[in-house]
Amino acid sequence: MENKTTFFARLAPHLSPEELLDVKVFYALAKFFHRHQFRKECDSLGRPVRYFEHARGAALIAMDIGGFYGRDEMCSILFHDGPEDTTEYDGLTLPMIKRVAGPRVARTVELVSKMPTEGYVERMEENGDWMVLLSKVSDRDHNIHTLGLDKVTPEFQARQIKETKEIYLPLFWRMLDRCPPAVQPGIRRIIKDIEAEIVCLEAKN
Repeated sequence: MENKTTFFARLAPHLSPEELLDVKVFYALAKFFHRHQFRKECDSLGRPVRYFEHARGAALIAMDIGGFYGRDEMCSILFHDGPEDTTEYDGLTLPMIKRVAGPRVARTVELVSKMPTEGYVERMEENGDWMVLLSKVSDRDHNIHTLGLDKVTPEFQARQIKETKEIYLPLFWRMLDRCPPAVQPGIRRIIKDIEAEIVCLEAKN
């Protein structure tokens, strides 16, 4: 079972004390702003899954599969759904993210957010850098890995798989070609993990 202790045990060897403290602040903020929200899926005991588990799960994918541990990468992923999904609760805004995490993180979150929905994929492809790609592939990988859990309908699963295969995987591969060589292997591993999980899901259906 993942929790705050296991999350920060992964990060501690890779960050300075100041950077680690920053991520602890971002972690607490993301948890607070998503506190009223739950996911579609349920856990093994049939309980609704807290929305924050998605933010944390995406960050864990960036670490465990991609090998990314940076302060800005973690903040961008932990906050990636904040501006889009917490507005109902006087939520996390881009100016707030810029104030606490800096302009680079705010710009990454802005491009990953579907605000507005129209032109979303085009904006991300035209303006996104490797951190935008990392945030989005980590987000999508975690979403794909939760499609087989209880309470996820076959219709939703099929829709997510189709969207991923037809829109997002081609986008990810195109964006990967523009990434600096040093980060390409880690991002490629996450994309490959998405592809492998889709194969497993389709084999079960």
